[in-house]
Amino acid sequence: MLLFERYEGACPVRVELLVTGTRLQVLETGQAARSLPPGALEATMQRYGKDLAETSTPIEELALPGGGRLWRFRYLPRFEVEPKDYLVYEQGDIQLCEVAETICAALVWLSRASEKG
Repeated sequence: MLLFERYEGACPVRVELLVTGTRLQVLETGQAARSLPPGALEATMQRYGKDLAETSTPIEELALPGGGRLWRFRYLPRFEVEPKDYLVYEQGDIQLCEVAETICAALVWLSRASEKG
């Protein structure tokens, strides 16, 4: 699932979240996939996420190990010029939402830190 995409010059840099068995991995363009520590996505969404204010249509979604799902939608806030991607984490009665760029940055950092041990 695409988490976030940015451009470095004319080249797109994509960050994706992959499910490999019971583990989540972060895949950045041109790099090997890195595993996230167990519970990293849930902890990140609980720290930064907010209650979803209104229903939106998912662009893409990912079934998570152990149940639940993560989905992405695009929204154009008032007074903004370009729409932003948001991620919604659903697990049981929990439904948390945050700007995709924020969650992506935290997960990339956690995957890099986990790799260094």
